[in-house]
Amino acid sequence: MMKTDKRIHCVKRIFLAAMIFAGIAVFCTGCHKEDHKKKEIQIVKPMADSELFKIGDEICSVSEADILIAAQKKLIEEIYGSEIWSVKTEEGTFDTTMKKTMLDYLARLKTMKLMAEENGIVISAEDDRKLKQAADTYFQALTESEKEEMEIDREEIQDIFQSYYYYNRLLDYMTSNLNLEISDSEARVMELAVIFIAKNGEDRSAYASQVRAEAAAAEDFLSYAEKVNENGSIKRKISRNQMPGEIRDKIFSMNQGAISDVLEASDGYYIIQCVNDYDREGTLQYKNEIIRQKKEDYFNQEYQSFMDSVTAQINQKVWDSISISELKVPSEADFFDIFNAAME
Repeated sequence: MMKTDKRIHCVKRIFLAAMIFAGIAVFCTGCHKEDHKKKEIQIVKPMADSELFKIGDEICSVSEADILIAAQKKLIEEIYGSEIWSVKTEEGTFDTTMKKTMLDYLARLKTMKLMAEENGIVISAEDDRKLKQAADTYFQALTESEKEEMEIDREEIQDIFQSYYYYNRLLDYMTSNLNLEISDSEARVMELAVIFIAKNGEDRSAYASQVRAEAAAAEDFLSYAEKVNENGSIKRKISRNQMPGEIRDKIFSMNQGAISDVLEASDGYYIIQCVNDYDREGTLQYKNEIIRQKKEDYFNQEYQSFMDSVTAQINQKVWDSISISELKVPSEADFFDIFNAAME
């Protein structure tokens, strides 16, 4: 994978986390009760100015947060430019929006390290060696002034790399024993040419029947469809969950080259030609999507159960003082590039 692709992938991973763990909140950061269950913050003792938050016995220092936020800032600016932080959003600016995303990301990163420890998941000797080398590489790439300003040491940097390692690997570790066998029938993807006739509150079955007859007699179904189709794409690759339930079984019983009768659904009428009754590449891709979703559903349950058992505490004053747009990025030390290179 090219360096640019890896960088974009890392950006996506952080935003993907919000989808993977949708509905799970670690800290109360302005979310509404109807959105998801809140976990009360239990203040055990005042936190030091060097500590950003604590989950269970795991502390995220300000220095750790600065490294990961700065790494993410660098990626975003390389893709969108440094002016992105002042772009207006529903929550104020992109800086404000990204801060909320980053706090959630940092909390999950630390939580997943705790979960790994609780489940007896350990880093292999080879991966541990790679992570130590990555920490050395990162630390050596920092200038003396950057080390002093960050107030970070080599051991703390190694802990960050370990936490990020668990963040990337824990889902696969914890779902490795799940039954994830998906049949080709369940995941099958078909390639269709579709004519759709909208009901628009009327009985248009007679017109749909006329269209079907003309489509069957047409020299080229696709060319005819382009003239009469009323909504949606004509060429479609679909899985079972992408068509109305009323007509799903009929579609998936079609053979290649066949043209369906008029298929009535709640929104309108469909006349379909089966271009390919088994799209091999699409089926494999959809099968992987089903597996990913099953893993995430299982992991979400385990994550929520774990969060219900631990205490979360945030140093709100320190967090409020952090501005992503003003945070300095190390001149040479690139966290994500170093991690990716080490784990290849």
